[in-house]
This record gives sequence, C-alpha cells and structure tokens, in this order.
Amino acid sequence: MEQLRIVLYRNCKLVTVLVAVIGTIFMAGCIAPETKQPGDESKMSIEEAIAIAQNSTCLNEGSLTDKYVYNPDSGTWWIDLDPFTPRESCNPACVVSEDTKTAEINWRCTGLKESFCGWSTNGTCLTDLDCIKGGCSGQVCQSKHEEPVMTTCEWRDCYDAEMYGVACQCVNGHCQWYK
Repeated sequence: MEQLRIVLYRNCKLVTVLVAVIGTIFMAGCIAPETKQPGDESKMSIEEAIAIAQNSTCLNEGSLTDKYVYNPDSGTWWIDLDPFTPRESCNPACVVSEDTKTAEINWRCTGLKESFCGWSTNGTCLTDLDCIKGGCSGQVCQSKHEEPVMTTCEWRDCYDAEMYGVACQCVNGHCQWYK
C-alpha cells in the first residue's frame, strides 16, 4: 500500500514531505516555526521581550519557558508559559507587544475534546467573521487575512467540527477551534 502525505507550514522555508512505500520512509525538514525567520523584522529583540515579560503580570500565572515565536503580522513575541495552575486544553503564552512594550497572558484554550484533530493557525482576528475553515477537508481554522493553508485531501471523522461541537471562532484575538 502506498501513502503520500505533504504538509506545508506557513512559516517554513522548506516543504516537509513524508513518503511511506512498503516501509521506506523519507523525510525532508523545515525550519521550525518557533524560529524567527529572515525578513520577519522586529522592532524588539527576544531579549527585550523577555525583559518586559519578566516584569509583567505573566509571572503571576506561571514561569517563562525557552520556547518563543515572533508574529510579524501582529508585531508580538509569544513566549510560552509553564503555568502554576494548568487549565484543561490550554497552552498559555506571555504575549509581548513591540508597539506598546507591554505583556499579557493569552491562555490559548481550545475547549476541545481530545479526539477532535483539526488544527488552528492562530491567525489574528477581531470578530468570528474574520475566521474561516481552510484546508481541503475543512480541518484548519485560520484568519481570512492569511494565505490559504494547503493540506492533503483526505477525510477523517475527527475533522468533523459539527460532530465534536466546535466552531472556528475568534478567541482572544486569534482564530481557533472553540466549543
């Protein structure tokens, strides 16, 4: 049996390809989305962002980790938090704005059942109308302001948002699947 899966990530410089043919696996890599890419020019370094985060209310809820990403669309650094009191289905980050030089927590909660397997780009939004379903099977929740996400054209029951009672919505300024 032959299986071909191609996955494209918005912030990658290379396409990740996995081909399995009778037990043979080939993988090509991608620059991790956590890495600031050339051309993603920031007004603030990660060191400055960490200093702002360390002097913010973010530390009331958890400790900063060494995982971070720069979002050039919103001009923000997202620094993952290890929460003191974890919340179910949440992956918190301390979000530092380079314009206001302030930081606040975004809990990035999905409210999903574990078996739903769609994913979100966390694109920026103001209202639910800014969020759309993307991908060939409608498994991606993204901002209508982002480039369309390319996925394989296959159907899995776990992509059925209606069956799991979730919708692609604007949650704390980011498009996410939410119940």
